[in-house]
Amino acid sequence: NWPSKSTLFFFDQKMESILKASSQSTGVATRISDFLLRLFKGNPVACTVTGFVALVLYDQFKHRRYTRGMAGPRWTVPFIGGIIHMVQDPYEFWDQQKSWSQSRHGISWNSLVGKMILFLTDTDQIRHVLMKNDEDHFTTQLHPSAKDILGDTNIAFMTGPMHKRLRSSFLDLFTRKALTVYVQAQDRIVRTWLATLKDSSSPQEMRDVMRMANLETSQTVFAGPYLGSKEEREAFSQAYLDMTEGFLAIPVCLPGTGVWRARKGRKHVVKVLTKAAEEAMNNYKNDVAPVCLMDFWVRSVDTANKQAEANGEPPLEFSTYERMAEVMMDFLFASQDATSAALTWVLALMADHPDVYQKVREESLAVRGSDLSKPIDGEVIEQLVYTRNVIKELLRYRPVAPMLIEEAVSEQEIPGKCPFKAPKGAWVTCSLVAACENGFTEGSKFDPDRWGKERNEGSKHAKNWLPFGAGPHACPGREYAQNQLTTFLALMSTTYNLKRTHTSNSHKIKYLPTLYPHDCLMQFEPLVAH
Repeated sequence: NWPSKSTLFFFDQKMESILKASSQSTGVATRISDFLLRLFKGNPVACTVTGFVALVLYDQFKHRRYTRGMAGPRWTVPFIGGIIHMVQDPYEFWDQQKSWSQSRHGISWNSLVGKMILFLTDTDQIRHVLMKNDEDHFTTQLHPSAKDILGDTNIAFMTGPMHKRLRSSFLDLFTRKALTVYVQAQDRIVRTWLATLKDSSSPQEMRDVMRMANLETSQTVFAGPYLGSKEEREAFSQAYLDMTEGFLAIPVCLPGTGVWRARKGRKHVVKVLTKAAEEAMNNYKNDVAPVCLMDFWVRSVDTANKQAEANGEPPLEFSTYERMAEVMMDFLFASQDATSAALTWVLALMADHPDVYQKVREESLAVRGSDLSKPIDGEVIEQLVYTRNVIKELLRYRPVAPMLIEEAVSEQEIPGKCPFKAPKGAWVTCSLVAACENGFTEGSKFDPDRWGKERNEGSKHAKNWLPFGAGPHACPGREYAQNQLTTFLALMSTTYNLKRTHTSNSHKIKYLPTLYPHDCLMQFEPLVAH
């Protein structure tokens, strides 16, 4: 006989507590709950049906106490919320949240598998949340499998004093001297890659091409000569690509799954970079000049350790070769998909805006002179004012990391024009796309001239330009990334004319999870020598 009396009693008690909890959320739920409590008493069938209905009602009303007045779905799919929509078309799902939020007070809500989602488009509130990233307020959320793929000690999950010490050690990695060394490598690799495009007689999809070109750039700039032979570099690249693919796989870490391969790839990457850190430290001790970020990193760590020793403190937690390797892996990972997406947008937008591309070419010819074979360096980068403005506008118009997600450690008060409370466990989603549109004239339009001295919108709305985030986890390599994009655009403008083949989907955006053009079918026409 099912259900048994003991099962019924247990179920009665659970349903009663759930219904009472839901009754606290709204007056409508109170009346429904009272009705259902009377209905299911002593009737097994009614108990089962009523229990299910009660759970559905509880799921619908449990967030209402926090979301009154917010834009969002009138109802959500019981228990799973908007997850199906998000998986089927993630860009459309998050763009809808953005539209809801912008239509009412800068905030909207939704539910994903029981998790409350609060979506912010107000810049001041976004900055407040990002600046409060610590163990008491908000912690960064990346992906359900992020810790399996990146490891528990990844910098993205750090807060507190150790994280501050680690971040301060990055200062020496992006000095003018270090950036000059990196630009030289970027120039060399971009020229080599551009030479391979001269035979593009038919349209070619560029997303994966840019991804591989950027992978070579990142590995060379960050780890330089320490990745070994061609075969070893290829194995390293494959392990790294396995890591990135893991973020697009089903979030289950079992043998043979994408996440399992990603975790295996991470172990190989760390093993190779651990050896690289040791070799770089040996070169430093032998007074070998730095040629890559790893060289500057070991110098920074050694300096920090000597300072700690002078203060009577123990060595820094991240000063072992393995921990140094993990940090270097973080740099590689952070630079890969974001910069690959931005490079793809450079191609698409320059092909779609030939007037802008022509101005870039004219500036490059004027600054670089008649000898275009001369490598671009830090001094040249600074003189390419319009080209750098184009890159700033590209990053504003299409911030490749569309949002940052922070989980509330406890109930949090979010001040602003429309203050609200975020309950413990809620995912507060900060829209960088919306922030980068706020304040700017026709913010949804691509217009590099807004950065010129005449309009000076870059200074007027500086707080809204957030393609690299803000707060304790803001990207430390923002100058490096902009230099790479500027070098690429300057060299390409004096090498090729661009032709983009448009399809019915070319106007759409693909979420991977960085933002890419839906397609980028390109042909490259070599320029006549100047």
